[in-house]
Amino acid sequence: MQTAVKFFCGIFVSLACATSAFAGDVIINEIMYHPASTNVLEEWFELYNAGSNAVNLSGWKITKGVAFTFPANTVLVAGGYLVVAADGPTFVGKHPGVANFVAGWSGTLGHSLELSDNTGQVVNAVEFYGEGDWAARVLGAGGVPGALDHYGGLGWEWSAPHDGAGSSLELINPALPNTYAHNWGPSASLNGTPGRANSIAATNVAPLIAGIAHTPVLPAPTDVVTVSARIVDEHTNGLTVTIDYRVDGAASFTTAPMFDDGAHGDGVAGDGIYGAILPAQPNGTIVEFYLQARDAENNLRTYPYWTAPTGSTRTANLLYQVDNGSYSGDQPVYRIIMTAAERAYLEALSDNSTGATTDSDANMNATWITTDGVLSGGTATQLRYNVGVRNRGHGTRTSRPHNFHVNIPSDRLWKKQAGINLNSQYGYSQVLGSAIFRRVEVPMPDSRAVQVRVNGVDEMSLYNANSFGSYAANEQYNNDFVKRSWPLDAHGNSYRGIRTAAADINGVADLTWHGPDYAVDAYTNAYFKQNNFIENDWSDLMTLIGVLNVTNGTTPATYVSDVQRVLDVDEWMKYMAVNTLLANNETCLANGYGDDYALYRGTNDTRFLALPYDLDTIMGQGNGPGHIADGLFLMTALPAMDRFMKTPEFAPVYYRWLKALADTTFSRAQMDPLLDQMLNRYVPQATLDAMKAFNASRVSYVLSQIPLSITSTSSLPVVNGYPHTTTASVSLGGRANAIDTRQVLANGSPADWSAWDATWTISGVALQPGINRVLVQSLDANGVEFDRNSIDVWYDDGSVQNAGGTLTADTTWTAAGGPYDITANLTIPNGVTLTVQPGTTVYVAAGATITVNGTGRILAQGADTQRIHITHVPGGGNWGSLDFINSTVESRLAYVDFDSCGGTTIGGHNAQLHVNNAIIFIDHCTWPPTPVVEYISFDGSSFIVQKCIFPSYPPPTGPESLHGVNASPAASGPARFSRSSTTFSTALPTTTSTSTARTHGSRATSSCTSIATRTAPTMRAIPPARFPAGSISPINFPNGPSSTTSSTTLTTPS
Repeated sequence: MQTAVKFFCGIFVSLACATSAFAGDVIINEIMYHPASTNVLEEWFELYNAGSNAVNLSGWKITKGVAFTFPANTVLVAGGYLVVAADGPTFVGKHPGVANFVAGWSGTLGHSLELSDNTGQVVNAVEFYGEGDWAARVLGAGGVPGALDHYGGLGWEWSAPHDGAGSSLELINPALPNTYAHNWGPSASLNGTPGRANSIAATNVAPLIAGIAHTPVLPAPTDVVTVSARIVDEHTNGLTVTIDYRVDGAASFTTAPMFDDGAHGDGVAGDGIYGAILPAQPNGTIVEFYLQARDAENNLRTYPYWTAPTGSTRTANLLYQVDNGSYSGDQPVYRIIMTAAERAYLEALSDNSTGATTDSDANMNATWITTDGVLSGGTATQLRYNVGVRNRGHGTRTSRPHNFHVNIPSDRLWKKQAGINLNSQYGYSQVLGSAIFRRVEVPMPDSRAVQVRVNGVDEMSLYNANSFGSYAANEQYNNDFVKRSWPLDAHGNSYRGIRTAAADINGVADLTWHGPDYAVDAYTNAYFKQNNFIENDWSDLMTLIGVLNVTNGTTPATYVSDVQRVLDVDEWMKYMAVNTLLANNETCLANGYGDDYALYRGTNDTRFLALPYDLDTIMGQGNGPGHIADGLFLMTALPAMDRFMKTPEFAPVYYRWLKALADTTFSRAQMDPLLDQMLNRYVPQATLDAMKAFNASRVSYVLSQIPLSITSTSSLPVVNGYPHTTTASVSLGGRANAIDTRQVLANGSPADWSAWDATWTISGVALQPGINRVLVQSLDANGVEFDRNSIDVWYDDGSVQNAGGTLTADTTWTAAGGPYDITANLTIPNGVTLTVQPGTTVYVAAGATITVNGTGRILAQGADTQRIHITHVPGGGNWGSLDFINSTVESRLAYVDFDSCGGTTIGGHNAQLHVNNAIIFIDHCTWPPTPVVEYISFDGSSFIVQKCIFPSYPPPTGPESLHGVNASPAASGPARFSRSSTTFSTALPTTTSTSTARTHGSRATSSCTSIATRTAPTMRAIPPARFPAGSISPINFPNGPSSTTSSTTLTTPS
């Protein structure tokens, strides 16, 4: 905003004549802090120079409330007024005849102002409110005596015309301190009197009364009680101060004088503090009292000031109670003291279980006394008069003991709070829930176990209560909570969402769009501002609801980016995850109800946060508790949340929080000690044990619902161990890692991926005749594979190509031409090449073998998504072996899956593959662990084996996985197992092992190392050994209990 400066009333004042020596004469004189329009640009305040000299305000600042620096050449004449407005044009439009103003502050006016001079010295400061001593107490809704609230209840309300009713707040007598509430009042003129004398200004006012207190705060029957108060007036003589008191229920008051003589508990004589000593009373007695102060001019003030309808016997005076009760525990003790009439009326409201008054929020007048061992203002016992007490709760208003809400007037905050909720139902759950949310850094009001006494009665002792004798004292969602939770971003909007279904009101805060106009019942009965009341601006909430419903400017194409702009996705998912793990069955967003949650949106970080509210039904406790096997997506009952939670970009965040929290905060190692720490002093051990067991089972169930690896399934019938089809394509599905998966590929083709339930489906996957190994891959956010799985599908087109005997010429087997059935032993002799193309299936009859001799060779080279399959005839017996005997030309096996090979014995070794005096390259091949037969036997050969999978045999014992002796004399250079990725798998695929064998002329060594990536057994290391010239160390991979998943490349040069 631009700063406007206008000098006032056409009076020119020389700067040379102006001085700051009389700075103390400049005071805050009038404040428009709550315009009736709720337009904060209409706010202003006024300074008044009560001195006889002009004061130069250049460089002065408003250092509290708002931020403003007075421009150069700003002078306030003696007896003059200067308005400081929020916005210049707005002020001119509202007050066109006022010229003596400056404008253009930043910030929110709130309830305090501080004026400092150009040296930083505070010149004047005032705190002002719309409650307590700054207002009148009226028994009636809307400040109208006798008016009932919407539900038929009659309660006390604060009435202050300067708080939004069109008046400004005016100082009455500038000669008295402007820090006393009674020296202020509402302007008699609508919109105030900016720039001129106040409409209620007076030079002689009734004495100001402040600082009322009684001691002892909790008198015993033997104690007299001293009541004291500070009295301020234009004169120090001619004052008459009295106290009127009575025992609650008595017909009349007794009047007693109060003295400032130093002999009546009033401190030092003549210090302006007046005291009176009241007689001792029997235990349990409630004493009601009020004060009156009259000056020499007969101006009278009564404190407290209240108005009741004609004929009413209810009062709003000050109260104390004689109480010799004791409590030996370590919980804070909170006392509520009401007259018997007020207590009876409050009880009647909540007893009316079928009438509208059950839902009334009518406030009773009470005194609030707390003792908790925490020093504040030099004492651990806090006293607040004229608080409001009402019933609270949705479904528990008729429960016993009652729930209460205590409203603390804003001019006398209790522990920096203007209210506290006292919950009687399953309070220990609320205490625990609050601690858990705050532990995981989701802001939530504090909750603690306390003792509550109402007129001296421990109501918990009167009923078979479910809170084990303690209330949960819950901090209120209001501006105090906001300032504590977001100290660096405390000026945002806080909302509560509730469902209201009482009398003729019906509203549910289910985030449904009801149009752009906030002022409709569907919004106003469901969403309630908890701060910034003056700013009647709900546009941020309307924007949020519009985005979540893909309307009001949001489209499907912009939904994700718009959501990320208006709410903190990570925090919302954490909120959902904590509620889910708690099995919170109290209605809230997280379980599909538009009720009992809060929202906060800062001004620095403008993304909404979702916050918890009511937590008395968690971990299997409460009325209608949740269950161990409750679903993870209950919130999707709300359409707006259904769309949000199922958005692919957002769902993995939810799963991530579920897993992270289940592994940490909700683990038994952390949750069990927290339960003991928070609750074991008053909650029975049996209940604690039940909560611990519930939590453990709930966590186990939630984790069971979070897939962390990829799976593949088919709906095809299983024939001879394979899903079987007679068509050339197949539909598949499965699950994948819910946290990291962003895409699933099936044989390289994108599958349909549903992130919210972590499932994938695909149709039309092409098949070749025979056994098809379909590769399924999980890709992360960067498009990188991190997990894979496969499924074998038998496509039976009814045709088989028979083979056997000795090949006489180069032969090529194709995927489309198969499957090929080797019905008898097959030999690839000198000069013949058998090429097996990717995707081909080869059946081998029971006991039959494949042998490569001399210069013959096999080139069976598949691909990652077109693997070659060599197996038995479906339903047939195990085939013999694949043997490379005295072959001088390299054969190559790549991406080949072997199974159902029974092995044969050559040279004393029974193996599935024999490589004797041969040259071979083996890459990305796999074998199953059964039959239990040695995978490969090497004898005098040159070979490379890399990136293959050799599973551990099933227990108890098994042969060598690989065997090798007698390096080829033609070998020159190393034969090695490098740290590649041939895999020896077991049930613990968490440790990578690397083995290396080298030959250098006549000397060879062998070693095996293990690299653990997680805690797991490691593969047994084979110590280095020397062997005679012309030999290679035996390759021996034992299948013992210490074997683990291993990654190995075996290499000898050809």
